[in-house]
Amino acid sequence: MRQKPSKPRVGIDARQFSGKSTGIGSVLLNFLLENQQRSASGGGLDLLLFGNNDTILPKGLDCELIKTGEGPRVFFDQMSLLHMSLKSGIDILFSPYPKIPVAGSMRKVISIHDLIPLKVEPMKNSFKSLVYRGFLMDAYISASDAIVTVSENSKKDIIEAFKVEEKRISVVYPCIPHGFGRTTESGISTIRQKHGIRTKGFVLYVGNSLPHKNLNALLRAYSLLPEKMRSEYGLVLAGTEEIDLPGEIRGTVKLLGYVDNADLPGLFSAASLFAFPSLYEGFGIPPLEAMACGCPVASSNASCMPEVLGDACLYFDPKNPNDIAEKIQTVIENETQRNDLIKRGLQRSMLYTRDRLYDSLRKAILGD
Repeated sequence: MRQKPSKPRVGIDARQFSGKSTGIGSVLLNFLLENQQRSASGGGLDLLLFGNNDTILPKGLDCELIKTGEGPRVFFDQMSLLHMSLKSGIDILFSPYPKIPVAGSMRKVISIHDLIPLKVEPMKNSFKSLVYRGFLMDAYISASDAIVTVSENSKKDIIEAFKVEEKRISVVYPCIPHGFGRTTESGISTIRQKHGIRTKGFVLYVGNSLPHKNLNALLRAYSLLPEKMRSEYGLVLAGTEEIDLPGEIRGTVKLLGYVDNADLPGLFSAASLFAFPSLYEGFGIPPLEAMACGCPVASSNASCMPEVLGDACLYFDPKNPNDIAEKIQTVIENETQRNDLIKRGLQRSMLYTRDRLYDSLRKAILGD
């Protein structure tokens, strides 16, 4: 058992900061911003960030950063990161990824957000996934003192897949990013005009079109809605570049492609409903972002979603387009239920704060 230093210095793999917005990057950024705020009043952790030549610290983040060239990714993971850790004399190394140098005597903490490569077709039976599970993950888990994940559902999956002791895994819920709240009516009008949304109302989906997102089921469900309802309530897909659309709905489905994060609160606020048909998520932040903006949510009842969303949304079977269509229609037509979902959603979103994320992750990193 390693003895804890009185004032441990924590090194963090910060390669996620490359100028692009990601879920992992959001968790890490909120943790660092909260630490920065607490350090200003005498608290906080002594942190050092490690990156490569592509690492760009987000605006407003004031942290010490050491960079080295990337080279082959496995070389950075096992050699460059270890060299920087040893040279800087850190006591703890935290990786926001499910990988870490297997050598080195410092305390090591890894993050495993989800097991999508092992749980979702067609990835789970690929050669890459078999190697990932049978060799790499076992090595990284064995080299780590602790594991961080983002939901009790993911924790259960990790225990089942890798036979990890429950006490080694900490659940750290992500927080809703800063800036997600109800947009003004003029802001809603602006966002509608910017993205060319002209229907009376619309069903919103935010995400990509990877197989586990189950977008085809949502498209099928939308096609089952009454034609008059589809003419009044379009389907808006944000984050989806290209997808095959059934002929009967092409005129009422709008593909926005990549949408800047600054536009998302306005889109959520403008939407009549946010639909989330995913088959598997580690956590799933978009429904909570929608709730924080006062948008009612209809969600898949799969994986972690009931854990994360509680009683604040209307659930459907993601494999049953008829059920999805029924729930969408219910939210659009039933004003009482719609208003209740908005109220419950706002309350639920308030649970996922930066304070909570920081305290949980700090505890996991330090091993308290």
